[in-house]
Amino acid sequence: MARRRAAGNQSLLPGAQRHGPASARPGPPAQPEGGARPPPAAGGLPAAGFCLGFCAGGQDRRLPACRGAPVSLKRRAALALQRLLLRTWLLLGADARALACAERITQGHPDDVHALATQAHLLATQQRLAQALCCQSRVVSLAPGDAGAWFNLGFLCEALGELVQAEEAFGRAVALDPRLDRAWYGLGLARMRAGRDEQARQALERTTELQPMSPFGWYHLAHVHARLRQMGEARRIVEHLRGFEPRVARQLERELPVAGEHT
Repeated sequence: MARRRAAGNQSLLPGAQRHGPASARPGPPAQPEGGARPPPAAGGLPAAGFCLGFCAGGQDRRLPACRGAPVSLKRRAALALQRLLLRTWLLLGADARALACAERITQGHPDDVHALATQAHLLATQQRLAQALCCQSRVVSLAPGDAGAWFNLGFLCEALGELVQAEEAFGRAVALDPRLDRAWYGLGLARMRAGRDEQARQALERTTELQPMSPFGWYHLAHVHARLRQMGEARRIVEHLRGFEPRVARQLERELPVAGEHT
C-alpha cells in the first residue's frame, strides 16, 4: 500500500507463508468466491495495511529515554523533524528512504521505540529477517507491555524457524491481550510446526472464536483435527466452511481424507 498507518500495537508483518512441518505442509486456503483477496495463510500472518512502526498514541507520544541528562531544545526539535520526515516517507511509500531515516534516528536515539519498530518492519519487508529480529527484540525490551510488539517478535521468530521463541512471544502477546486473534493464530501455527497438535488445536479454536468468519483459523484447525485422527471434527469444519467459503471447503476435501463424505 502506498499509504501506511501509524498503529504500532495493531501492526502486522508481511512475509513468507508457512503451513506446518515440511513433512506435512498443507497449502493455503483458496481465494474466496467473489474475488475478495484473503490475507496470506499461516506464518505470514494477515497483512492489513498497518505499519509495524510506531506505538499506540503516535510518534510524538514521548521522546526516547535519555538517561542522565535532559534533552536540549535543539535536540528535541531535530528529533521531531526526523520523525516528521520518517512519517512522510512512510506515507509516500518510499521504504528505502524511510529505512535510512529510521536508522539515523536510532543512531542518535537508540531507545527510540518508534524508529526501532519501523526499522524492524521495513527490514522484514526486504526479507532481512535476522536484522529485523534484532530491532524487534529491542522494541519488546523497551515496551514489554505492548502485545502487538510481542506479536511481531513472535512472527519474526516463527519465520526464522525459532519455534520455542516464537511460542513464547505469542504467549506473551495473548497474556497481555487475550483478544488478539492473530497472536492466537500465530501460537497455533508455531505449535503445529513443532508437532504439538493438541496444544495447536486449543490455540486455533480460540482463533476461530475471535474470528469466526475468517477461513484461515478454520483451515488449519481442520488439518490439526486430521493429524489427531479426529476426522469427524475435520468433516464438520468442511461443512461449516461450505456455507461461506466453499472454495476453502473444496480445498480441504482435496487435502484431507474427507472426500466423498458430502452428498
